[in-house]
Parts: sequence; C-alpha cells; structure tokens
Amino acid sequence: MESTRKLISVWLSLALMCFLVGCTSTPETPPTKLENQVTNENTTPENFTSKNFTSNEENLGSQVSELSEVPSSSPGSYEDMIAQSTNMQGNYPQLKTAASSYADNNYPSDSQERHKTMTVATIAAGAHYLDGDKKNAIVYSRKARDFSGESGIIFPASWQGDLTADKSVAEAQKVARMKDFIISTSNEGLEPYKKGSSFFQAAQYPNTIINYRQGLGHGLADEELRLICYVRLAASLYKVGNLEEARNTFLHSWLVFPDQLPEKLNSSVNFGDGATRSYLNDMLEDFKDK
Repeated sequence: MESTRKLISVWLSLALMCFLVGCTSTPETPPTKLENQVTNENTTPENFTSKNFTSNEENLGSQVSELSEVPSSSPGSYEDMIAQSTNMQGNYPQLKTAASSYADNNYPSDSQERHKTMTVATIAAGAHYLDGDKKNAIVYSRKARDFSGESGIIFPASWQGDLTADKSVAEAQKVARMKDFIISTSNEGLEPYKKGSSFFQAAQYPNTIINYRQGLGHGLADEELRLICYVRLAASLYKVGNLEEARNTFLHSWLVFPDQLPEKLNSSVNFGDGATRSYLNDMLEDFKDK
C-alpha cells in the first residue's frame, strides 16, 4: 500500500514538470513578410555601388573627356591674344577688336588680373596704331597705364625689336615705332626720368636703370628726352654687364630715330665714359650694315 502511494507521487511530479516546461516554451512562428524581403533582397556592397554610382562615374568620365578636348587658348582669350601679339603686323586687324573688347569689359580684382588687362590694353593700343587709328591708340595706351603698377606699362616680351634672320629692318622698325608712340602718349614719366638723369650723372647705374624704366613705362611726351633716355638706359645696362638688354635697348633707339641718333651721340650730351661711347658707336655701325 505504501509502495503504491510512492509510485503515484512520482508520476504526479513528472506530470507537473512536463506541464510547466510546455507552458514556458513558445511555438516557432513563420517569418514575416519584411524578414522575407530582407533575406531575399540582394543588397551586397557591390550591387549598391553599381545601382547608385555607375551612372555618375560614367557622367564624370564624359565630363573629363570633354574638358580635355577644350583648346588651351580659345579665340579671344588672354592666352590667344598673347600668342597672336608675337606677329602684330599680321594679326593686328583681329587683335584690334578682340583686345579692345577685353580691355573694355574686364574688371580685374587682383594684381595678376590687372597685369593681364594692362597687357591686353597695350596690345589694343598697338593694334590701333598699326591700323592708322592714333586716336584709339592713345585711348588704349592710357587705359593700359590705368591698370599698370609702379613700373608703368610693360610691353610683351615678343615685342623686343631685335633683328633676326626672318625679320627685316623695316618690320622691326614698325614695332619699335609702335612702342615709342605708346610711350609718347603720356608725360607722367617726366619725374622718374629726371631722377634717372641725376643718378646717371653720378654714375649710379642700377638706380639709373630703375628710374629710366619707370620714366618710359609711365610715358615721355618729348621726343628728344625719349632718345636720350633710350641711349642712357642702354649705356647703364652696359655698365652693369647686361649686354643683351643694352643691345636691344640701343637698337630700339636706332630703329625709332635712325637719323637723329648719330648726331645725338656726337653731341655734348653725356652718354658715359669713353669705353661706353665706343661700345655704343660700334653697335651703331653694326646696325647700319643691316
């Protein structure tokens, strides 16, 4: 009887344990629609990149290709006008229009842009001069000075009037006289010229060069003063050892004043010591043989 009672107690305990375990466990639920989408949708980084950025990369590539095809100097640009100004006599008709428009419509905001506008206005002045329009040549010469700095107008390097195998005296003379006319359109350089002359008399050649360059850059209206300035500047450059620029400067004075220069060299005007005068006279004889 006692053993039967114990057996019934064990079975009741087991039944209670089974009941408790069944109540605490939860049945497995089927996946929701959202979970199915997350599982089935292929959202790897590779597919994400291809779906969102491939078209942008293709567009960027085409844009870079288009930019690479843009010419380095488009017509009417600063670079284009600088390139054309190497042959002013051949290109002045189109430069007259393009350079004038650039100078009239450009409003520089920094020193670099001011220098560009000064250069283009100078090109416009030269183009009008070669076209026989001295009135507008004066207008753009003055406009160039408005944008110039302390040194005044600085001519394009290609306007250096050196004589080469492919450039006749007549061609070089036209460019030299064009430059001289631009210089003559103002007299704002008179004071620097006077200072330069004082330094020249004192044989202070570096200071002479600085002031004579400023005098020419800002303008000298008097023809005789320009001639003296050119020759003394050449003499000063010779004294400091800058022989190439000395030659080009003296050549410019001869191209502009071929008849007056010999007479001026033999006058009482001080152009330096005996060695300097001999150097200048030797160059003059060389130029006459061209």
